Amino acid sequence: MAEVAVIAADGTVVIDRAGQVGAASDPFQRLLGGLDELIQRARQRGMATGLLAQDEGVMIAAAATLIHPRSSMTAPVVIFVRPLSAPMLRRLGEDRGTDGLSFRAEARTSIWRPLGSQASLSLVAINGLPRAAYIRAGVVARSLLPVLAFLASILAAPAVSAQRFEPTRRWLRPVDDLGVVLMERPLLPLAALSLDPERAWLERLGFALFRSPDLFGEMARRAGLSCEVCHIGGGANRRFFVEGASIKPGTFDVTSSVFEGGIDDGRFNPLTIPGLGGAAQTAPFGHRGEFKDLAAVTRHVIVEEFGGVEPDRQAVAALVAHMERLKPPDNRLLDDLGRLSNQASAAARAGEALFHRVFPGSSTLSCAACHTPTSHFGDGRRHDVGTGGLIDTPSLRRGNLLPPFMHDGRFDRLDQVVAYFDSHFGLDLDPGDRANLIAYLEAVDGGGAVEPVALIGDLDVVDELATAAAGAIERRALSVLSPVIGVVRRELGQIHERFFGEAQGLAEARQTLIHLSAGFREAERHGEAGNWLLAGEWFRRTRDELGAARSVLEAVAPRSLYDPELLKRALAARLR
Repeated sequence: MAEVAVIAADGTVVIDRAGQVGAASDPFQRLLGGLDELIQRARQRGMATGLLAQDEGVMIAAAATLIHPRSSMTAPVVIFVRPLSAPMLRRLGEDRGTDGLSFRAEARTSIWRPLGSQASLSLVAINGLPRAAYIRAGVVARSLLPVLAFLASILAAPAVSAQRFEPTRRWLRPVDDLGVVLMERPLLPLAALSLDPERAWLERLGFALFRSPDLFGEMARRAGLSCEVCHIGGGANRRFFVEGASIKPGTFDVTSSVFEGGIDDGRFNPLTIPGLGGAAQTAPFGHRGEFKDLAAVTRHVIVEEFGGVEPDRQAVAALVAHMERLKPPDNRLLDDLGRLSNQASAAARAGEALFHRVFPGSSTLSCAACHTPTSHFGDGRRHDVGTGGLIDTPSLRRGNLLPPFMHDGRFDRLDQVVAYFDSHFGLDLDPGDRANLIAYLEAVDGGGAVEPVALIGDLDVVDELATAAAGAIERRALSVLSPVIGVVRRELGQIHERFFGEAQGLAEARQTLIHLSAGFREAERHGEAGNWLLAGEWFRRTRDELGAARSVLEAVAPRSLYDPELLKRALAARLR
């Protein structure tokens, strides 16, 4: 007989020890009457993402959400493939606060296993709110067992195809092509790591924290948001879209309460997501140039925009160190002074002359006066160009030349941008002039590099993240240990999703990745307990196994969803 305990979002007991419906009967009846709806909601919200985890001996299998009807608050519903003892629940109850179990579970629970006839289930709604009350499990009445069996059938392996890649889908409009997103990604070049070991580790740590949702507040963290989601590859994610917070893809209202940030101006005013290539050289920072240094704007984004706790100095310094490595796209058409080379087209060179031409009625003002080629195509100043107040001069060298354009995303085409400045400054450009200016802007931008998503690249990322985690253990840097190892495990989970299916070797690959994730979790657990020697032992052993696992994974990759054709077929089946 399975043990079941359900706790509403306000801590109210839904099932008591005798297995009877408790005071909060409505949410329990909703749970019984709409299990399929709850699972679908979990899929739509990406509440079941990442890698199968084993924490305190509990294998987490799935997650959904229970919505309390009186408070409208939500609590995760976590499904376990083994009963939870009262002592275990008490241990789970001690895991509170911003790193509560429920959020850890949600971030790592997309792997679904067929539940054998001998398997027993425990269905537990754990309130993820800080200082939440937890209770020990009760014994469920036999009448509920058919419901649990029905739930098990929903979660059986044949139904898993509908669940794949939902976290990625979360940031796209329904009309966007998920296949393209999963097959290629933008990538800005990184400057070489510092020769100083401490600085190099800080840069690697920033590379990891840039991918960590743990920096942000509860809502953003639950959604799996990180710096990398919006600034994918260090550039601008022009596909990023959140219903109610984006006016179009590539925009987001950072002064809204959608992620419970610290600022909400009560207006719907999304801004264009900027690319970060070369941003460190283009102070001031922020669309309106409010911040003098990267540390200040980084802290502002974490705390004020996405509701995170005050970050420690090491985390901020690491993020800044990483962003300082982000370079603009390589551009063979520009020399060191920002001048076009002879390889540029005739139209682009004609546009360059227009770019430097002084505006009518002025003795100094020109496009180049603000977007100065020798200063990373910026001037470090703010200007009013008729779009509503002072705006920081954006660099034209960040690989950003994708819609939407302008700080508020008002334009979808470059010709609209050129037409706006032509009208605002009275430039009197003819159609040929406008076309030449567009050719010049395209030549200066250089276009962002795109790389295919491949197993070898993903494993290289894991290895880089593991190096950052190794440094955290070596330095006993407790404050960043969990976020960094969490990112390592998240990346392993994303790789795991590519090995979905029954083809030869895929099950072995999945088990290999699960084993690696569990090993890194053990290292994290020992570090959190202050057992740094054991943490180092577990980490070194697991990292050695990661190196050995490469050959296993690479051998199976052609039969996995890393293969573009197999991925296309899987996505087509998912949409039927």
